[in-house]
Amino acid sequence: MLGPETAPAVTIIGGPSGAGKTTLRDHLLRSGHGLRVAILDNVDGPAGEIDLVSAHGSELGTLRGGCICCSLRGELVAAILGLIVAQPAPEHIIVETSGAADPGAIAEALGVLELRGIIRHTSVLAVFDVEQFTRTAYERDHRRLLRRQLRGADLIILGKTDLVEAARLAAVEAALREQLPRARILAAQHGRVAPELVLGVGQHAPDLAHAAAGARPGFVSWRYTSDEPLALQSLRRALDELPPGVFRAEGVARLAEAPSHRALIHMVGLRGQIVLGAPWGDDSPSSSLVFIGQPGGLDGESLRVVLNACAEREGASRSAELTTIIPPAPWLRA
Repeated sequence: MLGPETAPAVTIIGGPSGAGKTTLRDHLLRSGHGLRVAILDNVDGPAGEIDLVSAHGSELGTLRGGCICCSLRGELVAAILGLIVAQPAPEHIIVETSGAADPGAIAEALGVLELRGIIRHTSVLAVFDVEQFTRTAYERDHRRLLRRQLRGADLIILGKTDLVEAARLAAVEAALREQLPRARILAAQHGRVAPELVLGVGQHAPDLAHAAAGARPGFVSWRYTSDEPLALQSLRRALDELPPGVFRAEGVARLAEAPSHRALIHMVGLRGQIVLGAPWGDDSPSSSLVFIGQPGGLDGESLRVVLNACAEREGASRSAELTTIIPPAPWLRA
């Protein structure tokens, strides 16, 4: 039976045609994270049925005849439901969109599945073709679509960075950060990015001191632990205000408003979610949260100060929002 701990996560990969979405997807499949992954690929082409075939030990489904953010939205939901009822069910689902799709709108369409606990959480990756951007003057409609794709993304992956000079790459990234100051931006060659950053899977280093010596380069992680109950409203505010150098936060929290149950935290880019998990039972209630980011962009001690301030103080009034937030819709962070 699906629950908050066992429902599969969904990652949507969007961006213009030819930007490198499939290259990124294939790298993630081969990156050794050990999860059973299902792929849904919204290819351009004539209408046809959804065919499931084996690819890299995972399931691959093809959605044809339209764009999944409009005419195929219902088919996407049906395909996800079909994958989940299969045995064994996938632990993670990757949706690769067509070049015309708006991945943020697709994430919104999947919100009903999140509310029902059918999927655990959704994140959106937008692949940005640096090489094409440096040599092409986009048409107005193309620019509008690209802006929607980037603004709806939790993480922006800069693709084809090996085809441009370092100075030009830096200028493009600076321009993106000026337009989207809260964006999480990752540069990638041939789609090679750490799955810990984009999928939240894999082996996390236990703290920043050990991260530099970890087996997989490109990210650092830091773990926060506390036995103190945390106030829900304060914790949400802390997650909203995480700096751009922090890409993900995952883990379990001890909430003052829900003393008998674990609270499961999922945060990636601009998207956050807190859901109630299993009861504590015989386990001692405590919080354990892992924060993942790029080297130089994650300050563990600063995060510790912020999170310690979320502890419920004696006599403080508890939030009345618990029943409306848990089980919640995911929220878009500030």
